[in-house]
Amino acid sequence: MFNRTPVHEISDTPGHVGDAINAPLVAAGHNLRLILAKLTLWRAFIKAALTVLMVKLNTSPDLPTARRSMI
Repeated sequence: MFNRTPVHEISDTPGHVGDAINAPLVAAGHNLRLILAKLTLWRAFIKAALTVLMVKLNTSPDLPTARRSMI
């Protein structure tokens, strides 16, 4: 009835453009997840190191805590 070109012979169909756009976006998203995972590990390492440092530097004697009266 209609003389159409088969879809697989058209190079710039919207599906191909969408696939071309999607590929770098997926790669960028994957790279961002890897970067966030490494930053999370670094954050945990720095937090642990600072905690150890603060404990070692805490040389003040323990002071009694003041109690509040319930009056």
